[in-house]
Amino acid sequence: MVRNVPRELLNFNIDRYVNPFILPNPTSTFPKPIAHFLGHRSQPSKDPPSVIDWILTAIATVAGICSVGAVFSYGPGIHQWNPPSIVASLGASAVLYYNTTKSPLGQPKNAVLGHFVAAIVGTGIAKAFQLHPTFFVKYSWVCAAVACAGASVAMSIVRAVHPPGGATAILACTEAEVIALGWRFPAIMLVASLVMLGVALLLDNIGRQYPIFWWTGEAVGSKLPLRRNKAQHEGESSAGAAEKGEAGSASEEEENIAEAAEGWEDEQIQEDRASNGDIWFREELDAIRIAPEGIMVPTHVELAQNEVEMLRSLMLRMQKRELDV
Repeated sequence: MVRNVPRELLNFNIDRYVNPFILPNPTSTFPKPIAHFLGHRSQPSKDPPSVIDWILTAIATVAGICSVGAVFSYGPGIHQWNPPSIVASLGASAVLYYNTTKSPLGQPKNAVLGHFVAAIVGTGIAKAFQLHPTFFVKYSWVCAAVACAGASVAMSIVRAVHPPGGATAILACTEAEVIALGWRFPAIMLVASLVMLGVALLLDNIGRQYPIFWWTGEAVGSKLPLRRNKAQHEGESSAGAAEKGEAGSASEEEENIAEAAEGWEDEQIQEDRASNGDIWFREELDAIRIAPEGIMVPTHVELAQNEVEMLRSLMLRMQKRELDV
């Protein structure tokens, strides 16, 4: 155990410690119209034709940027802080929010938390450089470089990488209006991110799907009391059945698992769809299964972000082949 400590530190993954305590996505229990606009689908969604997708992207982008501009210009309280009419890095976020709706880098956790963390880091580094005003004015570009690097590392640590966050950190060191905001800048970016997220939920779910997941595509909630109690109850039920000598129950369970893996219509899968997007985690599986309808992964397997993207690319390739046939 001691030998593994350096390796754990060198490959630190905060999700390993946080995800077991994250509440699974509950949107599958919401009324269907509400669940739809929160990204829940009973079946994996298919992308609209390219021309329709471009039109939806344009409408959503205009609506998102205008909504943020209106909040900055007329929002009670915020307007008194004299924020810029728009923060430039939000333009890059708009591309992820409203164009590449399935990109892991544009999902709610990454988009909202990424900007917020980057704004905190950028503002903090700018404040540190301002301790020597002359140096800050003369070498603001050095401050910007350090802020961008710090924000990039911070976003990686919290597993919420959002590329526009790098620009957010730079603006905290170079843009006069942003520098004047000081520690109010992170709050400004949090409000802006939430406004853009609201527009994305409303307009991206017309003919498309957003988000694919809210927190992560990996398994969550394994250490929550409700999840543990459920697992314990299932274990006790299985033990009781074995004691009563209910012959054939194991084979029936295997048949049910096989049917779920082939038909993708098991009730538990229906519950897991909302919490994991198109990647569903099952305790009964011992191998990763990829089909056009989605991906099934054993619960003991931890997926990195690049592995999630690879699995989804294989699933999309199978969907395309199915459509071609």
